[in-house]
Amino acid sequence: GMSIALITHDLGVVAEMAQEVAVMYCGRVVERAPVAELFDNPAHPYTRGLLASLPRFDQAREALHPIPGTVPDAARLPEGCAFAPRCELVQPACTRQRPALRDVAHGHLAACRLDAEGLPV
Repeated sequence: GMSIALITHDLGVVAEMAQEVAVMYCGRVVERAPVAELFDNPAHPYTRGLLASLPRFDQAREALHPIPGTVPDAARLPEGCAFAPRCELVQPACTRQRPALRDVAHGHLAACRLDAEGLPV
């Protein structure tokens, strides 16, 4: 009957300790899901970037895949999606209005105008 809020950048800790996870970017929730669903089916480009940047011990890999760009100044966030300047899938609509959290699957929400294949929803 108890819960704890754990704030961390360590996704390994999240995988081991959490049942549900909220991914935040620039102070805003961009994705929320049960932990297994999030790791198996990340829906937001930032979440996919975070997971792609993790070292994998079950696969040989030359280098980690970094997220391009830099985090924007919190005092001057872009008008639309704060991740848009760094997003490899950015669309014109992403820069005009911040996307609301939408249902991706049961209990899985993401604030992105694109689906997992990069197609508008």
